[in-house]
Amino acid sequence: MYRSATSANGHMSSCVKNESQDGHDPSRLYKEIPVGITRYLEPYMGALTKPQQTHFSTFIAGLIINDNKTIQEINDNLSEKDQSSLNRSIQHWNIEELNDIRLEQVQRRLPTRNDGLLIIDNYLAHKSGKKMEGAGMHRSGITKRSEWGHNMVNSYYTHPDWEFGYPITADIFTNRDNADYPYRPIKRMALAQVRHAREHGVRGIVCADTLYYADYVMRELHEQHERYLMGVPSTLKISVKRAPRVSVAEYFEHQKFEHVKIHERTYHVSSVKGSIRGVGNRRIVCSYPDGDPDDKKFYATNLEYPNKKLMSLLVCRWKIECWHRDGKQHLGLEDYQVRKDRAVRNVVLAILIAYTILVLSTLHPTLRRMAKRIGRPLQTIGELCRFMRLTARTRWRWITRMMPENIEALKDVLNREVLVKNAKV
Repeated sequence: MYRSATSANGHMSSCVKNESQDGHDPSRLYKEIPVGITRYLEPYMGALTKPQQTHFSTFIAGLIINDNKTIQEINDNLSEKDQSSLNRSIQHWNIEELNDIRLEQVQRRLPTRNDGLLIIDNYLAHKSGKKMEGAGMHRSGITKRSEWGHNMVNSYYTHPDWEFGYPITADIFTNRDNADYPYRPIKRMALAQVRHAREHGVRGIVCADTLYYADYVMRELHEQHERYLMGVPSTLKISVKRAPRVSVAEYFEHQKFEHVKIHERTYHVSSVKGSIRGVGNRRIVCSYPDGDPDDKKFYATNLEYPNKKLMSLLVCRWKIECWHRDGKQHLGLEDYQVRKDRAVRNVVLAILIAYTILVLSTLHPTLRRMAKRIGRPLQTIGELCRFMRLTARTRWRWITRMMPENIEALKDVLNREVLVKNAKV
């Protein structure tokens, strides 16, 4: 069994129980927490007590490398302590301080840009336990039905030139009767996350879907001099050149669309300046993918970009959906079983940290060298998780030794255990 510890000089070290004299225990599933993880855990240690450092490192690593993401399974595979110790530790982390450290850490290596996107969206973390604090009936964007779970409003930064972005923060929608966390409508939560991002130096164009549209949201963004792409409902009435007001869906039924190609896929896009009651004159954008004219999406914006650039930003917005999917499939964003509200929020924070560490790990010298040797980088969060799991079982040193000594054998292992089926090397 493996547990992480922090040495006196602040660097991560490993302690293994039941090892033989030469330090090798073939019965252990994991031999170490990979350097590609521990290197990026170090900035957080100053915000944690010494016992918390061990639990924090164990839990973050477990979210990345362990197949089962529950606290019990992570503790069983990576720690020699009782699970209750990990449970108690998670409840007492300082969410705000740790997230501030994370944002400072990631922006040093991947600074935000003005022409990137600050995307606001929500997702439903489905649950079954009826006694979970903060859970309730919420509409699922996937099933289109009301389901039990935590409704998470989150913000994510990315750029059209980037393979990955990174989350800024996440918050849980709470009911009016919650005694610990104040109730706020979802649209107010979105505006608060924009302010939070700006306070932490995050740049970019605010992008949100129709759920967050309201005239007061548009006015507040305008008063804050924000640039935005805001989804609007198809029923929104506009007036073009003082003509009678009609819905945006009706207006664009009779307009010409420009064909643009983004990432080898064709889209149709059209835009017009129109007056929105309670908001003023804004540019309205309508787009749909080639071959699917019934899937029209409408956005209001104050950007003066050409239609093709606007379309590249709208396509880039999909990356927040990839974050939701990756968080659930690979990092346990629905698997947590803690019940207390604060513990839930700290687990969500841990998942944000785990995701950020994986994104930063793509900049690690070893992964860059490996990308050159095998002909391509690790391209998905799933590949990065499987690579870290492989190195936790074989040791990081094994990977660095195989690159110069037996690259073909390494490629074979990566093809079998890490890379997706249609991307072998």
